[in-house]
Amino acid sequence: YIIPRPLPVPDGWDSDAGTRIVLPFRPDSADARAGRCGSILDLVRGNVSQMSGSLLLFLNRLRHLEIVDVSGSDADQILRRVMKRKDEGRGIVCIEVICTDCGREKVVEERWLVTSAEFTPQVKRTEQAASDLTRLSVAIPLVPSSQLTDPPPEREVFAFLPVRSYGLRWIIQGDFVLPSARESVDPSNAWNHELLERVPDLFVRAALNLVQRASEARHESPASLHSHERDDEYLLNLLFAMIPRPGQSTEIFSSLPTQIL
Repeated sequence: YIIPRPLPVPDGWDSDAGTRIVLPFRPDSADARAGRCGSILDLVRGNVSQMSGSLLLFLNRLRHLEIVDVSGSDADQILRRVMKRKDEGRGIVCIEVICTDCGREKVVEERWLVTSAEFTPQVKRTEQAASDLTRLSVAIPLVPSSQLTDPPPEREVFAFLPVRSYGLRWIIQGDFVLPSARESVDPSNAWNHELLERVPDLFVRAALNLVQRASEARHESPASLHSHERDDEYLLNLLFAMIPRPGQSTEIFSSLPTQIL
């Protein structure tokens, strides 16, 4: 466990600059082993370099996240990962990821179509809950046509932060009940099952959104969209790639393909 402790406010600190969290490494972290992954420091750096911009999709008050590793001995060894979120309207969320490693900078833009619904389940999440109004979301990746594979890569299920993959090619976000280790969605929990009952209709709404965009792309081609998003054939191919196939999803999510189809 990491136990945080407050630090004195630095001289000249701008209170509007956001929140800064400092995680100091012990001097021997570069040498301490973490199994086959190498040192603990290498393991942390590897995890940081693989962090996806999708982390910002459902943390609604977080728009900018910057991670800087200054444990290297000189400036060329600094690892910096910056993620910026921008809501473009009509459900489009753009996340820019800038990674600087050993002086080399790489910029990746992630674009998502997010469809959400709010409702009050009949089952209470907890006995102490003051309100059980909850929001469920489906996020479809608007990957460039050149990166659209069949099948697309698996995406993780989120409970505000990633939990793990259950075989789906798009993200489900819900206030799921998780065990303390956050390693899975509790399959025995009635609240979770009621959330899942809403997913097929929500996916259909997202699919109809893509169909509408494909129709608009044929006639209007809004300049604000990326070139592949103005291609009606691409949007329909994306939709067909996202439709889950029987046997594709697992465990508590295994029945979703049949319910959607």
